[in-house]
Amino acid sequence: MKSRNFTRLGYSTFANGFRPAAHIAATGSPSAEPEVHGELEVIVRSTRRFLLSLAAMIPVAALASLPLQMSLAEMATEADHVLVGHVVGVDMVDGNGSAVVDDQARTGPGLNNVIRLHVAVDQTLVTTSERVPKELLLSLDPFMHYSLGQIRSAHQHDAAPRLVLLKGANFLSMKPGVFFRPLHEKEDVLRLHGAAHR
Repeated sequence: MKSRNFTRLGYSTFANGFRPAAHIAATGSPSAEPEVHGELEVIVRSTRRFLLSLAAMIPVAALASLPLQMSLAEMATEADHVLVGHVVGVDMVDGNGSAVVDDQARTGPGLNNVIRLHVAVDQTLVTTSERVPKELLLSLDPFMHYSLGQIRSAHQHDAAPRLVLLKGANFLSMKPGVFFRPLHEKEDVLRLHGAAHR
């Protein structure tokens, strides 16, 4: 391929990018790394620093918006309580525990808000507790980007029963926002839990 335009600027094109034409002539190898001086060196170093900074930030941003997950087997074997329940309400509290009523209020990194689901317990399948509350407050993952109105709308007419898998004396989720399984997985959950707790 002719390098007419870039040759005028002292550069020659080839499959792997650009190299100074004078460097190619001196080394006989367009793939050899040229020595970079002066203003160009500053630009190259600045670009490298920017790209490294950008690469370091990408995983953090990605993790902030991805929901935490656990497999069916992990949840079933780690659960102290296997319940059946349905959502009866949604609320939000700030970092001081005060109620937030603005539907536009959001959760996510840098915010102290937490959205909670009010879950009525319909049936207790497995528990290590002497007493199971009639209603539970289960927090969604505060690092997920949700608005209060969005979650309220999602559960407004939601009376579907679900499996609720929790741990500990305080009936906590195993990971933030991870506590529901579809009701049709009941037999599998009980089988896995029973095998792990013989």
